[in-house]
Amino acid sequence: MIRRDEPKTEELLSLLIMLSELRTEGWLSREFLIGICLEVLLEYAPNWDYINPPDIVLLEAVVTLATISCSPDSANRPNILTSSRRHPCRLPNIRNPALFDRCFEDIPSDYHKGLTSLLFLVLYVLVHRQSHPLVVQYFTIITEKCGAALYTSALTSIAPFTSEDGLSVIGRMLVEPHTQELTSIIMILCFIKNPLLRKNCSKTIT
Repeated sequence: MIRRDEPKTEELLSLLIMLSELRTEGWLSREFLIGICLEVLLEYAPNWDYINPPDIVLLEAVVTLATISCSPDSANRPNILTSSRRHPCRLPNIRNPALFDRCFEDIPSDYHKGLTSLLFLVLYVLVHRQSHPLVVQYFTIITEKCGAALYTSALTSIAPFTSEDGLSVIGRMLVEPHTQELTSIIMILCFIKNPLLRKNCSKTIT
């Protein structure tokens, strides 16, 4: 429905907030809502790059719905929603990757691939926005919670919707020997792939 109707960002934000409220009240299944979150990001992902970065407020709304959907602590769901609605531009839930920590333990294993694909898309957004500390935190959750077979399958499923530059950064992160700090590896990879950084650097040198 989302891909067919091509709703505006404002409409999607309203939809995500409404679904978050319904889930907070105990309505709707988490599996259905994770699917909605995936559809929203997959709709926009093909247009993202370093020059046209993702809408971070939309991502905050997606992350909020995903964490409310998967949170095993139903009493904490209103707090997750309230913090985001009060200060969406502060990105309280994006900046708290620990919210996803227990999600894998509380949902059936059949749905782990969908959640992992969603986390990879969040990671993909953060790579494009040069949010290196958060990239490290989300990457750590993915690699600690998922085996190689699971995260390879999840990454493959979103590959057709992503750019080569962003996807290759994530792929290199997965195979790069971590003989140095992960943040340094990510910064180097992002610099290599980001045309704006390379252009500014060349201007400085000349």
